[in-house]
Amino acid sequence: APFWISAFLLCALGGAVFIALNGREHITGFSVSGVGLGIAFPTIGAFIATRRPHNPIGWIFCSIGLSQGVDVLVTQYSEYGLTRTDHLFGAEIASWLAGWTFAPGFGLLLTLSILLFPSGHLPSRRWLVIAYLSILGIALTVVPVAVGTWSHRGPELLQDDLSQVGTETVHQLQGLGFVAILFCALACVANLIIRFRRSTGEERVQLKWFTYAGTVVVLSLAISPFATLPQILDATLSLVLAPLLPVA
Repeated sequence: APFWISAFLLCALGGAVFIALNGREHITGFSVSGVGLGIAFPTIGAFIATRRPHNPIGWIFCSIGLSQGVDVLVTQYSEYGLTRTDHLFGAEIASWLAGWTFAPGFGLLLTLSILLFPSGHLPSRRWLVIAYLSILGIALTVVPVAVGTWSHRGPELLQDDLSQVGTETVHQLQGLGFVAILFCALACVANLIIRFRRSTGEERVQLKWFTYAGTVVVLSLAISPFATLPQILDATLSLVLAPLLPVA
């Protein structure tokens, strides 16, 4: 556990270093939140997993941290290695990884981490549909992009527009995956609120702050596409919101 938690944290911290090297314009809400998620989730996840190894929440948190930490590192490394210096070793592969490594953590954060908390079990068998749809949504945001952009490794992927490299279908499938994840996220938060209102004793204490944090995180992500904030304010809010769930 100490080795893996150190590796996860180094990914996030390495990403922070390359954000600084790439310049102020790269200090965005997305990049900063990746650093925050990459530090907070594996730290708390490892703490849970070593004490409750049979509860998937700890392992889900570690997976979220790995996904976000790796993503911020490869995104910033590829930017630095392909545009600001002579091509650094592995920068082309990093540009390919940057297109999809964020998606598993993003999907798990908004869906299964909320749905399975705190026991690690589904609220009832009826929620299998949402669980499977969440997994399908994550797969749609990962597999088509990973396969479709493999031949486009390098500077052209830094445009952050899949349609520019002749992969419109990939772009559409990823968008469909995001829609499925957001739908499941809203359903999971609604279920969390209902469970909190019905809970008593120890479970109510466990759900209290987690419910507040989950509601804030999902609503902020749902609103973010329609809100334009100054760069520094966007980065600051993202840094504050990123660790809310694991801290709660």
